[in-house]
Amino acid sequence: MRKLNFFVNSLILLTSYLFLIPKENFIFAAENEVTVETLADKINNMLPIAMGLGGIVAFILIIFGAFQIILSGGNPDRVKAGKEMITSAIAGLLLIIFSVFILRLIGHDILDIPGFG
Repeated sequence: MRKLNFFVNSLILLTSYLFLIPKENFIFAAENEVTVETLADKINNMLPIAMGLGGIVAFILIIFGAFQIILSGGNPDRVKAGKEMITSAIAGLLLIIFSVFILRLIGHDILDIPGFG
């Protein structure tokens, strides 16, 4: 219980610190040229990578769950565990897809926040 409280407090502290960082704080130099990358640009660049990683993890879990069902040997507990793994992987993948859809819908279409398009 103590470790969970430490984890939750650390997570709250980290997320509150991220909101205090100025947007123009991320500066990168490339061949004597200084460019300013805002926090929104960094998030937009990381979003496809995170979605791809989530898709890869979901695919691996689906394959692992299928192998677990195939290799269960008729054991109902292992078949049930494999089905639950496949269901959880598909649910996680749908959660990722719909969360990105909702963020883009709210950020770009409704609030017209620059950088969400």
